[in-house]
Amino acid sequence: MRRTPLLLGIVLILGGCSGGAASDTTGEDSILNPTATVESFFSLLGQSEYAGTATLVDERQLAVLTAIEGASGAEVASMLTAGVPDQVRADFWEAFATSLPALLEQTAGQAQVGDQEDLGDGFRALEVAFPGTPDAATWIVRDVDGSWLIDLFATFGPVFGPNLASWYGTLDPGADRDVIREVVVAGRPSLEMGLEHEPLGPLGDDAVKGVLELLAEVGT
Repeated sequence: MRRTPLLLGIVLILGGCSGGAASDTTGEDSILNPTATVESFFSLLGQSEYAGTATLVDERQLAVLTAIEGASGAEVASMLTAGVPDQVRADFWEAFATSLPALLEQTAGQAQVGDQEDLGDGFRALEVAFPGTPDAATWIVRDVDGSWLIDLFATFGPVFGPNLASWYGTLDPGADRDVIREVVVAGRPSLEMGLEHEPLGPLGDDAVKGVLELLAEVGT
């Protein structure tokens, strides 16, 4: 699997968007409450402990998003069946974490998690900012069987709508495509949540069109 600059675009967007979540702190005491999930995630990135992110992120979505870095349909389907390999996970998040100092003069471990908003249907939006930067990005988490996971489709998916739609359109019919389709269909509420709330800032027409084309292609 080759790397492309697409993932680094996430960081560029994170550095320039402003969050709009209303203050809505909760009384959850679990270590996996929304705030603790996001704080733990950035702490692990700051320590280059990428393996630990596996329990904090929806990794089936991560597997699909590796398509933007050049993963084939067969590779994505394999990850959806057998799990994301440690090296793939590390490469994905290292590309994100190592770009922060250059773009924001901050490291991942300096992230500050602020206000959160209940978006309904098991989703929460949390502000993530860095010291000395005026704006905050919004990350979306989702309640999955009592644990809060970072929802990558809701947070990042719409940004890469055109890329994902184009990639999915190249997949040949067969078992691999069927496995991928099942995950994208299951992630429809997340992608729609991302379209509605635009967590990384206003989406361009091409991004919205890409997500809608992807969802139309996979059906229900």
